[in-house]
Amino acid sequence: MSSEDPQKSEEFVMGNKESFALEHIRQSMGDKRYNESFNDDGGKEFFAKITRNEAAVKELVARPQFIHELYEYQGEIFNDPQKFESFLKNSRERQQALDQRDADLLERLNREPFATEEELAAGVYKEQLEPQVCDAVFAIRRKGYGTFESGFHDLVEGSQYVSTPKGEFEKIVLPVDAIESLTAKGIHLSVNVSREDRDSIILHSNHDLGLSEWKEIWNEVAALLPDLGRQAAPGLNSLLIEKQEAMKAGKRVYLGAGLFFEKGKTTTRDIKTQ
Repeated sequence: MSSEDPQKSEEFVMGNKESFALEHIRQSMGDKRYNESFNDDGGKEFFAKITRNEAAVKELVARPQFIHELYEYQGEIFNDPQKFESFLKNSRERQQALDQRDADLLERLNREPFATEEELAAGVYKEQLEPQVCDAVFAIRRKGYGTFESGFHDLVEGSQYVSTPKGEFEKIVLPVDAIESLTAKGIHLSVNVSREDRDSIILHSNHDLGLSEWKEIWNEVAALLPDLGRQAAPGLNSLLIEKQEAMKAGKRVYLGAGLFFEKGKTTTRDIKTQ
């Protein structure tokens, strides 16, 4: 087959799904992780599930990183077409959120690499959070709740969540009228305090929502939470503070996304050559 013939290339893609998916999976995972993952019986079975699902193969062509979500949810989605369709839709929306997050963070680091006091306390730049929940997370922290994870939750259900250290949501009482307002919009709010290490607010919607709609819902949830009248617990990630201290000391710091802080400003340099 000539790689210069687009028609034959398309026939190759559709006629040899296993070979094509194999290459994209290997590119996404890297040879070492791929060999570790697919050399046992479980890995071979997982790969067979993928190659029998044309939609999964096509998605891998567009997004090789999709392999990680497929692996996580394989027990739920491959034998239930309706669940797979829901999973695929939510995975694409989550990818949209991550792409927007990455673009927002890149713009932020170029514009202003120094973190605010709120960001230092949280351990993250605001733009490092998924865009539909970032404003709400910081609003929740201002009310005294320590947060450490947020965003898309279950990709089959399409749920969203914010988690805090254990005990923070355990005794909160939410206004009945606020809950009724969310219910009228098709949103079910639950507070999960059953895990040993965290509490979570989880939102489910009975209809499809875009990121901007989720943002409005999360801002409404943040507004209805009672104020604890205390300072939120610091974020669990100390790396941001360490980098900020190094920047203030005039040191050269890798910010992420291919960017460095050097001589008082953000620059783009090839990390491989450093």
